[in-house]
Amino acid sequence: MAVAIRRARAAALGCALLAAAAPAWGADGAPGTAPEPRGAVVVALGEGASAAARPLAHDVYRDEVLRPSIDEATARVLCGDAPATDAPQALRDLGELRRSIAPGGSDAASRRLLGSLGADVRARLVVSVAVVDGKPVARVLRVAGAAFEWVTLSVAVTPPAASGEATYAWPGAVAALRGLSPAAPPAPLAPVAAPAIGPKGAVAPDAAPVATSKPFWKSAWFWAPLGVLVAAGVAVIVVSQTTDTASSSLHLQGRVAP
Repeated sequence: MAVAIRRARAAALGCALLAAAAPAWGADGAPGTAPEPRGAVVVALGEGASAAARPLAHDVYRDEVLRPSIDEATARVLCGDAPATDAPQALRDLGELRRSIAPGGSDAASRRLLGSLGADVRARLVVSVAVVDGKPVARVLRVAGAAFEWVTLSVAVTPPAASGEATYAWPGAVAALRGLSPAAPPAPLAPVAAPAIGPKGAVAPDAAPVATSKPFWKSAWFWAPLGVLVAAGVAVIVVSQTTDTASSSLHLQGRVAP
């Protein structure tokens, strides 16, 4: 009964998020200009998935084709971080929706919830990371249609070092996801402002450059989980590819070479 209540609440929350993400309608009845869906978002589901989801999010969000239109706060909540106490209600709702999705679930309810989450953040793909049989596995859901793709991404695990924490890498994940994503649209050209002319025809000096914030995928939050792996410098990731002929699924797997 408790599971059914949580599922019903999550479904209602997903519908509310979809309604909030719907394009606004203008006074003439025409739909507003909502941004086109783009990229992939990485979502950690269940206990123990955040540590493995974070390195995958780092790789995905650095790629121009796969990068979604989200900010760092949203990326962190999707990877399992708790929203800040003063976070907007929409971000807290997103975190609650993520927690309500069963890890590794393939049923219609789980797929619809993942699809509504992806639609809310305007993504084309949702990469869900869950721990299955003691090992993190990532599955890819296409938001349009809320259906899982035939690609399953497997992780390469480096055993715990002195810090006591294992490190994770996802060899071949970006290439596989690129194959499922359309090319990113070209960035619009920035308008070039004409120089200001002074009262006597003199050209005014250039204005001071406007400070821009650092892109979220370059923040320390994404790089920190990779520090141990980079510092060690001894793990060689070997990629292998296996095909499950029974289910026609492609599995990209990694191992640590001896």
